[in-house]
This record gives sequence, structure tokens and C-alpha cells, in this order.
Amino acid sequence: MQIVETKELNPILSQYSFEIDKVQLVADKVNRSVWKIYTNDGIKYLKKIQYPLEKIQFLVDAIKHLQSNHFPVPIIHTTNNQVPYCIIGDDTYLLTDQVIGSKPNLDSISDFRRVTTSLAKFHLASRGVIPKPQWAFVNSLGNWSEFFREKYDLLNSIYQESDTKTTSTLDKLFVRKLPKFINNLTKLQQQLLKSEYHLWTKDIEKVGGLCHCDFSPSNLIIHPSGKVYIIDFDTLSIDLPAKDFRILLYWTLIKKGSFDKNEMMEFLELYQQHNPLTPQQWEIIKIYLLYPYMLIYAIENCSRRQWNESVYLSRVVKGIETDQEMLRLIPFIDSFIKNTFH
Repeated sequence: MQIVETKELNPILSQYSFEIDKVQLVADKVNRSVWKIYTNDGIKYLKKIQYPLEKIQFLVDAIKHLQSNHFPVPIIHTTNNQVPYCIIGDDTYLLTDQVIGSKPNLDSISDFRRVTTSLAKFHLASRGVIPKPQWAFVNSLGNWSEFFREKYDLLNSIYQESDTKTTSTLDKLFVRKLPKFINNLTKLQQQLLKSEYHLWTKDIEKVGGLCHCDFSPSNLIIHPSGKVYIIDFDTLSIDLPAKDFRILLYWTLIKKGSFDKNEMMEFLELYQQHNPLTPQQWEIIKIYLLYPYMLIYAIENCSRRQWNESVYLSRVVKGIETDQEMLRLIPFIDSFIKNTFH
């Protein structure tokens, strides 16, 4: 980490009542920078973000709500004017406490249990976060049908193009593998129409609920007390919790390679213990697993990042393998529903 002159950040740090000893640059990206701030009151992290004020207010209010429900999140410090953020020009800064601990290892049974419990408690604590007119955030609530139709069209168009020119390894792979995923997207949309998706959506609209959208080890810290802290909320949204399930399962599959039935059943039972869902809601979680998340992620990122064909091919292959492994978990959810509710 690079030590920087504190005078560079004086316009921001002077708005807080801490004595500054040292500043280190932790990350420096186009739209986001992070500094580690050593103060007389311990270590803090200063984050520069370029979001509309309406989104920042949503993030701050959501974090405060989680704190009020005793969910472990870093404390956001207010300025001398009692404002939870500092604005300089086009940039907004948030100052939070450092969370001591380590990143979870999802290959560890104890860590996996802690993280699963944390996921359930996060969703439970988020009840009551109801959209406000002054907030801005990515809102997918109630929009799944349109979203999945768009992804169906994307895969279908790639398949049709590949089917007419099977010259490359990538095209041959698409011709061989895409029909199954296209069929699953069709099945997903059909099952979604028959499900209680809109009833669950109405419930979230009425009583509130958050989806983190990136519930992964990089955004979590296990404190020495055993509590699991979420340390990054940039992706936060109001939606059903299904995406958080898939993200956590994805990262666990990356680490472990596969799930056996007993491991999956323990995951589902542990979540249900701390945040009970109805059988109809579990059916919707199951439906969401039909979505080929990693395959589509690879395809869409190729166009944005201009990967060469070799890198693109390796990402697509990895995406297909992970999505196929995810499909193998669906019968375990069927067994869980049958054992728990019948």
C-alpha cells in the first residue's frame, strides 16, 4: 500500500474530528478509491465513490437500518456537521471503521456455516427497508420476466449466428451447449408464471427487503467474535433474495468444486432456521437456479472488455461448467421442500 501525503485529503479529513497519523492508498480505480486512515481513534477506511447523491442516501439509510436491527456492518462516521458523507466537487466520500478479522474460507465447514447464517440474518434484518421516492438504486423487483426474456433473446441470437458458421472452437461449443441453456430459460419463464413470484414481490414492496447482489467472500469479514460483517454495499438493491443464494453457492462451488446432498441440505436447513421461507418462496429460489448466470456473465463481459477469443473461450467454458453444476443442486431443493413442508 502506498503512503500518501495527508494534505491531499485535507479538504475531506478536516471535516471529521479525528487526529490523522498516517494515510495509505489501498485502491485507486476510475470511479472509486479507498484509503486506510490511521487516527487517534483507530483505523478507518475512506472511500471515494461517484454515485448520485440519491443512491448514496439509499446505501446510508439501508446500512443504518441493518445496524438498528443489530446486523454487523461497519460504522459510518458523520462529519462535524453530522452528515454521514462528505461531498467535494463531483466526488462523495464515506468514512467507516475498520473491521478486524479475516475473509471467509468457504471450504471450511465452520466458515461456511457462519456465512450461511449471516446471509439469512442479513435478509431478515433488511425487512423494513421500503423504497423511498428520494432513493436511487438498481430496481429489479417485479422485473424478472422481462430480464429473463432479454437473456433468452441474447443466447438464442448467439446460437443462431453460430449455427450458420461453425468454423471456430467457440462457435462449435455454442452450437453444442447453448440449446440446453436456452431451453432452461424457456422453462424458467414458464415456471415463473405459475409461481407466486408476484405475491412475493408484493410482500417485499409492502414490508421491504434487500438483496446484496454480491454476497461473496471478498465483501465479507469474519470477526474474531465469529460475527460475519458485510463490508461493501455498492451493489445493494431491493429485490427477492434469490440472487444472493446463487452468488454464495457459486463461490462455494468455485472453492469446493461440488456439493453433495448432505452439504446442500445443511445449507438450506441452516438458512431456514434463521430466516424461514415458505415452500412457495423456496420454489422461486429453485427456479432462479435455472438462470445460466456465469455463462451470460462471460458473454456480456467479453463485449465490454474486448477479450481475445482464447480468454473468451476459457471464460465461457468455466461459465458452462459452473452453471451445469448449479443445475445439479435443484433436486436437493426439491428434497428439502418435501422433507420440510410435507
